[in-house]
Amino acid sequence: MVNDMEFNRKSDSEAAQDDPAGMSTARQQDLCVRDVMNPRVIAVTSTESLKAGARLMSENCISCLPVVDNHVFKGLITQEAILTSLIREHAIADTLQVHDHMLPTVVTISPEVSVLEASMIAHRKQIKWLPVLTGQTVVGIITQTDLVHALMCFDSFPDVASIMSRDTISVHAASSVVEAANIMAENRVSCVVAIQNGRVLGILTEKDLLKVALEPDKKLSDICVVDAMSFPVISARPSDSMISASRLMDRMHIHHLAVLEDEQLRGIITRTDVLKAFQQSLVQYTGLYDLVTLSQS
Repeated sequence: MVNDMEFNRKSDSEAAQDDPAGMSTARQQDLCVRDVMNPRVIAVTSTESLKAGARLMSENCISCLPVVDNHVFKGLITQEAILTSLIREHAIADTLQVHDHMLPTVVTISPEVSVLEASMIAHRKQIKWLPVLTGQTVVGIITQTDLVHALMCFDSFPDVASIMSRDTISVHAASSVVEAANIMAENRVSCVVAIQNGRVLGILTEKDLLKVALEPDKKLSDICVVDAMSFPVISARPSDSMISASRLMDRMHIHHLAVLEDEQLRGIITRTDVLKAFQQSLVQYTGLYDLVTLSQS
């Protein structure tokens, strides 16, 4: 089901991207969750099949769904939870329902909370999504991408080399996707780099795994990484600015970038890396050290 609350207005975060210098520092600091959240909520009920939830995620290019019964928020079902079932069973069983794998205990947020505080909560709790609730009703959802957009209007951000993850996890392109999924789960990462003859061929993400799992009449153990991965490789250079890397992710609708230099893999940059760097730069820029101290307590 889809929440009927849809707004056509341009959010303050989108306006900030169009004219970063045009927003006053005071207005930037005043941004609240309601200004940047996505009010179009795609949700499922707890009794729907897990496969239906997975298909809804894949069709809408999203990685989580609020679970709503009789207009009351019950929890979240995430791509990661579905992939856990996939790793164990090598398929998404038709008999499984959303309530079998949903997260019933979820951090939620009010639409009145500041964007900076929301980003700190997401970082502290190590979560990628925050359902926005008024009472028990979901009125929106705020993601890492939404938070990055809202924080992009500040200056003095680092380059890609200073925020990328250098310890990349790679697999051979001929490996099975089941093997790759297990490696991702063991290392708690959302993607692996596909390598062949020392060259980067592509990136296999959770979204790619979900897509192949939904293909009919295919056995996962027979599918190779090279047949499921995202390619050609979309990459950044270590010297690129974080802003340009973030905008490249937006333009290509991806959450991971390989960092290449002289055709050699130097690292990976993700939405999580970008958001963390934005938070740190924003705190330094505004002098809100008390909020950082609170977030670490």
